Amino acid sequence: MSNDISVNENEINDLYSSVSLIITDARNKVYSAANSAMVTAYWNIGKIIYEQEQKGNDRAEYGQYIIRNLSAKL
Repeated sequence: MSNDISVNENEINDLYSSVSLIITDARNKVYSAANSAMVTAYWNIGKIIYEQEQKGNDRAEYGQYIIRNLSAKL
């Protein structure tokens, strides 16, 4: 009978390891997707700010304080 208990403990440990790996893999995929989405969001925000400040000119007019006003609203 002690053999049955030993086998069950081994099976439970194997099951735990398998489930733990699945959860860890899923978490890593979520973190990676979230990081990718944030990089894209920040790039798009930077692009919009750049376009707003430059308005087609070679140089931006920094006296308009776009960043300061935007950050206050956010």
